[in-house]
Amino acid sequence: MIQRIENRVSGIPTLLGHARDDLAVAEQTIAETEERIGQPFRYVRALAESEADLARVEAQLAAMQDGGDLPPAVEEARITVESVRAHRPALGVRADPDRTVADLAVAERSTAPLREGPQFGL
Repeated sequence: MIQRIENRVSGIPTLLGHARDDLAVAEQTIAETEERIGQPFRYVRALAESEADLARVEAQLAAMQDGGDLPPAVEEARITVESVRAHRPALGVRADPDRTVADLAVAERSTAPLREGPQFGL
């Protein structure tokens, strides 16, 4: 019993050191958080553009499910590869320099069974 107590007492300085380190990290996190409180969200424009794109995509999907033509406003704002690529920097996506058009064609063929069905007019 005395040996156990001595072992636990000898470990107290180590535990105290860990607790002090954890306290320092917590205080630093609190200070950084307090500095950011009240600052504007830096991605407001990217968020608004993404929400607009989402609305267009949802309208396109709804039109495709209904089997009808796309409304003129949606037809004009149809999502293109170029418009998606334009949003890559805001989303933190980098282009893969090793990816080729042939890779895209292989990916297209590999997902073909997923696209079959009346909702896509096939």
